Amino acid sequence: MLIGVAFALGGFVAAVLPTEGEYAQATDHLLPDADSISYVTVLSRARPSDRHMRLTLVRLLAALGDHAGALSALGAADDGAEPNGDAANLRFDLLLAKARSIPEGERARAAAFGDVVSALARLARFPQNADRLRALAQSALELERPHLAAEYYLRLAVLVQDEERVAALADAGRWMRAAGDGAAAVECFGRAANLEPDRDQSRALAMRALETLVATNRPIEAAALAASYVFAYPRDPAVIARASDSAAAVNRADDARTFGRMLLSLSPDDPTLLSKQVRLELAAGSPAAALPFVARLLAAHPTDSELRKTEARVAEWAGQPELALTDWLTLLGRGKTASDPVPVR
Repeated sequence: MLIGVAFALGGFVAAVLPTEGEYAQATDHLLPDADSISYVTVLSRARPSDRHMRLTLVRLLAALGDHAGALSALGAADDGAEPNGDAANLRFDLLLAKARSIPEGERARAAAFGDVVSALARLARFPQNADRLRALAQSALELERPHLAAEYYLRLAVLVQDEERVAALADAGRWMRAAGDGAAAVECFGRAANLEPDRDQSRALAMRALETLVATNRPIEAAALAASYVFAYPRDPAVIARASDSAAAVNRADDARTFGRMLLSLSPDDPTLLSKQVRLELAAGSPAAALPFVARLLAAHPTDSELRKTEARVAEWAGQPELALTDWLTLLGRGKTASDPVPVR
C-alpha cells in the first residue's frame, strides 16, 4: 500500500510541477507584474538549483525597478559558473541602474558607482557579442575608465570585419592613448592603418600612431617609425616633413637633411623649405651642400641683405673665400658691415 501511495504522490508532483523545459517555456514570456513575480518566486523555491528560474525572477524585479530586490534574488548567480556570463551581465546592469537612481550629491552614489566599475571589469572574463561589447565600451567611457573601453574595443575588433574592425582598432588606440598606454595605442593605430584599404585613411591612422609616439616622449621610436612611413608615402609632404623633424630631434642629422631634400623636391621654390634645408645641411656639417640652397634663395631675392650675409658666412665655412668676398663687398656698397648679425633662416 505504501508503494501505491508513493507512486500516486509522485504522479501528483509530476502533474503539478512542470518539467525543466516547461519551466523555461512558461516563464520566458511573463510580463513584469506582481502576479508573475509571485509565480516565479514559488517555482524558484520549488527548484532552488534552477538557475534559469532565478535569473527570470531577477529580470522581472529589474523590469519593475526593484534593483535592490533583483540584486538580492541574483544571489550567488554571479560566481563565475555561468558559461555565457548571463548572471555577471545582469549584475552589472542592475548595479548601473541602481547607481543611476541615487540622486546626485548623496554619499551612497559614489560607492554605488565604485561597485559598477568593479562589475564592469569582471565582465572581461566572459564572452560577449558585438553589440554588448559596444555597450560595455560606452559604459566604460561614461565611467571615465578609458583603458577598459579600449579593452572592449579590442575584443570587438576580433568579432567584426573590414571597416568595423578598423574603426574598433582606431577607437581602441584612441582610448589606450587617453589612458596613458602609448605603446598599446601605437600598436592599435598601426594595425588599423594596415587593415584600412583607403590610402588617405590609412595614412591618417599611421600619422596618429606617430603622433602618439611624439606625445608620449618616445622620440627615437618616432624617428624610426616616421622613416618607415616615408617609404610607404614617398610623395606625401606631411609624412616627409614629420620624418625630417623626428630625425632632427634625435640628432640624426644625415637622415633629417635627406628627408628635407625629398620634401624640397616636391616644392622646389618654397622659401620656407629652402631656408630650413640650409639649416639642415649646416647641422649635418655640410656648408658646401647648404650653399646652393642659399643661392637659390638669393636668386629669388637679390636685394635681401640678410640673405647676402648668410651666403657670405656659409661661403667662408665652405672654403669659398672669393664668393664670400664678393658678398661682403656688395654689402659694404649698401652700407652694411661684416659685424652685423648673420642669421641662418
